[in-house]
Amino acid sequence: MQKEIIIHNNKKVTKTTKNNGSISFTQRGVYIGIDIKSGKKVTASITAKTLKSLDRKIIQARLDFEAKGSTLKETFVINNFEDLAEAWFTSFTTWVSSQNTINRVRGYLDTYIIPKFGEYKPEAIKSADIQLWINKLAQQSKKSVESGVKKSKKGHAKDFGAVVYKLRDIFDFGITNFELSVNPARTIKIPPKPKPPKERIMVLHEEDLATWLHFLDNLADTRANRRFKVICDTLLASALRISELLALTIQDLDFDANEIIVNKTLMWKRGNKKLGIKGEVICKHSAKTDSGNRRVAVPRQTLKDL
Repeated sequence: MQKEIIIHNNKKVTKTTKNNGSISFTQRGVYIGIDIKSGKKVTASITAKTLKSLDRKIIQARLDFEAKGSTLKETFVINNFEDLAEAWFTSFTTWVSSQNTINRVRGYLDTYIIPKFGEYKPEAIKSADIQLWINKLAQQSKKSVESGVKKSKKGHAKDFGAVVYKLRDIFDFGITNFELSVNPARTIKIPPKPKPPKERIMVLHEEDLATWLHFLDNLADTRANRRFKVICDTLLASALRISELLALTIQDLDFDANEIIVNKTLMWKRGNKKLGIKGEVICKHSAKTDSGNRRVAVPRQTLKDL
């Protein structure tokens, strides 16, 4: 292998000739630009097979440096609103400890925000775009509520107001972290929530409860039905949430005090299709709220049945 120094464009270039006859040219200390985050000069060594291609590579290196934000430090580039929303959500999951809240907000992104604005440039989204969209969501929700269905179709629920608040948060995040200049969701007027024509029954009164207990007593004597009856009887005796009941272990039954110790709950952890992660039921080793950590007095028979 032979090396020699030649002058090209008034710069020193190392010409390397290998034993097989192949030639390459290397220019060291090529000025690329000034790092905007550190203020330091950035240089690089560029190698090419010909002097012409060496010149092209030097120009391309400078262009690439500018395209990456003129810095060698870690920089997150936002190409569209979906990128901004995902960056915001990553931060959101570090601010919030409730998996239920994370699940709900992830639903807002996947059902409403990203399908509508995901491909937009963040700076191209106008207040009028958002207002017309929210008005449409409100109309869809009103039709769904007035139809009397127990569960709205996907995208027709009453939480369109919460979607606007999350849009505001995402744009604020973009202003703070990605130099957006305005938040178009700030001036949006949220239509009122539609009210159902009939109030939903939230409790069982005496006749309803008697009908329910009669139904339980007449179930076939199978293992599944016995398990179901224990669950229902315990819920009636304790007023536990179903997720709290299903999280109980034998250590949570205090036979000395005839109490159930509540200190954990089951919850659904959403998956991520992009990452190939499936949703799953997990046990949160604390109650839904601080006040949810409690001891509940129940009949001794309930503890025996459990």
